[in-house]
Amino acid sequence: MNKKLILPVMILLITLSCKIERLDEARRKDTQKEFNAADYAENFWQTILLNNLQKAMDAKLLIKEIEYNPARARKKYAHTLGNSSLYYYFIRGAGYILSIEEDMIRISLNPDGIEPELAIMTSEIYGNAIRDGAGLLNINDFDNIQNFNDISNEINKIVLEKVVPTFKNKLKTGDKISFTGCAEVMDETLDLDPLLLVPVIVEKM
Repeated sequence: MNKKLILPVMILLITLSCKIERLDEARRKDTQKEFNAADYAENFWQTILLNNLQKAMDAKLLIKEIEYNPARARKKYAHTLGNSSLYYYFIRGAGYILSIEEDMIRISLNPDGIEPELAIMTSEIYGNAIRDGAGLLNINDFDNIQNFNDISNEINKIVLEKVVPTFKNKLKTGDKISFTGCAEVMDETLDLDPLLLVPVIVEKM
């Protein structure tokens, strides 16, 4: 190649390369802007979560496993995101209301029980219990971790704004209810006794 042409060609190639990188970056940013966590969470709830409630584990069986050997229960039944120390259970069952408090409803799984094995959360719901507890979303499907976190926030809004109002003021102590939900375990001393459940469905029986 003519030496006089080498420099202009190199400049042109470098310029095109820079433009391509900038275009890719712009497209990536546009994709991030287009992601709507609220819409994604609503679609996940309606079309995925509610159609997979049968995958939730029986509450009585899980509680027995936890009481006998919590480490084995975790290994057999819990969902964990990556190498996190947090873990989650996806649970369903029936129980009897022992007490209704400002932020939770305490439940015994037995009609004559006096100590709660579960507590259904009704306010101050944070964390990723449902997003990660149901085991139906894969973090590797998301290029942007912030999008993944935003989904969890929107799911928690669904619980507080749409799920909790369907039952909170309609139940009383002694009622038998059915429930499905997810529990996040951070501290086994505090979070397993009782197991703190973020509700997906709660219904009076």
